[in-house]
Amino acid sequence: MSCNCKQSETFKVMERRLLKAIINPAMIVTWLAGLYLAWFGHWFTFGWLHVKLALVLAMSAVHGLLTAWRRRAQAPASFVICSCP
Repeated sequence: MSCNCKQSETFKVMERRLLKAIINPAMIVTWLAGLYLAWFGHWFTFGWLHVKLALVLAMSAVHGLLTAWRRRAQAPASFVICSCP
């Protein structure tokens, strides 16, 4: 059963706008600012920065996986069961 209720479609649009207008640009700016500070602070030789970069890279990978999952879930061929009044 495909859910075509208005509320479900509204949430899909809101989620897409949130991702494209806020989350993705914020992640890009954060990456650029972090790399800029690390480069000009000469912190690439410190071990803590390597650990931090690995964790941030892992978080970015999870973000990419969740974005792909959301895109697949909202594809027209996907079937979603919801309780629309």
